[in-house]
Amino acid sequence: EKANMASSTKAADIQSRESLLSENRRLQTERKVFLQTIESQQRTIAVLTAKLEAKFPGSGTPKSSSSPPAETAAKATDPQDGNGKPPAVVVTVSDVGAGESKVPEENSGNAVEKKEKEEESLEDFTSKLDEEIALQYLKQGAFFIKFNQGNDKSSRKFVWLSKSILRTELFWKSQGKQRKSAILSQITAVLKGKETKPFNRPSAAEVSKDRCFSLLIGGGNSLDLVAESPRIRDEWVACMQFLIKPSSP
Repeated sequence: EKANMASSTKAADIQSRESLLSENRRLQTERKVFLQTIESQQRTIAVLTAKLEAKFPGSGTPKSSSSPPAETAAKATDPQDGNGKPPAVVVTVSDVGAGESKVPEENSGNAVEKKEKEEESLEDFTSKLDEEIALQYLKQGAFFIKFNQGNDKSSRKFVWLSKSILRTELFWKSQGKQRKSAILSQITAVLKGKETKPFNRPSAAEVSKDRCFSLLIGGGNSLDLVAESPRIRDEWVACMQFLIKPSSP
């Protein structure tokens, strides 16, 4: 009996080692594919940067005028674009839930002038939008605070767009949790401000409406998000509205 138990234990050890070796080979293969994909993406980025430079001289990409502070760096990698995984970019963000800074009264004139410049810049951004630019902008992804529909809770999500041969999807995900998604064709409208029920709850009372927007999804659902700044909100709204608008006959 002891001999049989020893034999069984030995067989289990061998099977375990073989399983580990198999897993290691799989990971090595995935790593190789990942590196090849990164190289391919870098070449694609170079091409897209050249195209964007032609539309946005001096920048290479349509940048937000209110870039978030470099306090927190969050990395997300995309081994295979089109599979709905976060894109291979480094996004620098601050806590979206933090209160907005106050502008001293004596600087109110400068604040008005800055706002006017931002509005002019946003008009320039939207006037040059096409499908390729809108897709690439949203594929970069951004962090938002998402308010729940069923309760008075909110959580920080990374939201990004992914386009494959079959379809285009919007994904959102919190660290350590399963991602969720909505097919782009299911998104029926984009609303600025606090126009949906989740934004009328006490937990959203202190959030500026200038950073809020909602994506209406078929079936009576909505994705209710708070951006890091009004400018980021406006750029996402512009790109989403561009992509979901009805095609001309």
